[in-house]
Amino acid sequence: RQQYIPEFIRGDLDSVEDKVKEYYVSRGTKIVRDSNQDTTDLEKCLELLQASHLKCPQVMVLGAFGGRIDHEFSHYHVLYKFPEVDVVLVSPDRTAFLLKPGRHRISSQYLGPNCGLLPLAESVRSVTTSGLKWNLENSEMSMYGLISTSNQITADTVEVSCTGALLWVSDLNPDPAR
Repeated sequence: RQQYIPEFIRGDLDSVEDKVKEYYVSRGTKIVRDSNQDTTDLEKCLELLQASHLKCPQVMVLGAFGGRIDHEFSHYHVLYKFPEVDVVLVSPDRTAFLLKPGRHRISSQYLGPNCGLLPLAESVRSVTTSGLKWNLENSEMSMYGLISTSNQITADTVEVSCTGALLWVSDLNPDPAR
């Protein structure tokens, strides 16, 4: 905990214990209370980051999958709401991030073996993959039709081409010598 002292803690702070706030304030962290109940704490943090104009190439959200399923979906929502920010959701055993329309090369060094591609926000007209056990070839994906779950990474690099946004989810593999 002493290794990672944030500049800011922002949110409605309804579940933060006073001793936790005191710990971080004593180490220079600024506490920013935002009582807006129409946004999640993660949204509030990304808005603060955008307003600060910091050049942040990637945001890693640690502990993104612990707890309730509605909180997990709110994190997926944030990926789609802030597509200009490269947000990676991480827990000890899995990760998720948004693949925007286009071509993607994903290093699988610490990923797998299991993965999935989910078209949460919209139907995606065409998806082509390589480096997976069950590759897709110009496949249409939607929550009403084809989704890719329980797939497996089989190559050092996974390639995904898509015409719409897809959620990539995969196991984290701390042992890259699989």
